[in-house]
Amino acid sequence: MSLGLIRQQKERQLWDQRFVQPLPKYHYPHPNKPDLEQPLRISYVSVDFKCHSAAQGFADLILNYDAKQFQVYCYSGVGIQQADKLTASFQDQASVWRSIRGITDTALAEQIRNDQIDILVDPSGHTAGNRLVTFGYKPAPIQVTGIGLCVIA
Repeated sequence: MSLGLIRQQKERQLWDQRFVQPLPKYHYPHPNKPDLEQPLRISYVSVDFKCHSAAQGFADLILNYDAKQFQVYCYSGVGIQQADKLTASFQDQASVWRSIRGITDTALAEQIRNDQIDILVDPSGHTAGNRLVTFGYKPAPIQVTGIGLCVIA
C-alpha cells in the first residue's frame, strides 16, 4: 500500500474514533424481517444525485435495476437550485425519493430504520455533503460506503 493510501486510511480511522465510536448507545436491532417474497430494499444516501462525477459511478445502479427484485430508496441532499435532468431521472426511477436537506443525522438514521432498508449505500465517502455520521448509527443491517474508493488493507 502506498504511503498516501496509508495516510488516508489513518485519517478515516481518526474520523471514525471522533464521530462514530461515541455512537454505540444508539445501536439496537433492526425491524427488518427476511422475506424472500419481497423485493430487497436498497438505499443510496447522497448529495450527488445530479450531474456530478460521483453520479457517474452509481447512476446505473439506480437507473437500471430490476424492480421485481429490488426497491430503491434515494435519500437526497440535492437542493432545488442544484437539481438537474439527472436528478429528475433519479427521482423518476427510484421507488422512493426522500429529500434529506435540513434534517439531522439522527433523524435520517431513524427514517432509514423506519423504512426498513436492507442495504444502505453511501456512494460519497468523505466528500463534501456526506452523511457518514448517519451510518454510524447503524440504521440498516448491511451498510456499504465509498463505491468510488477502493482501499486494500
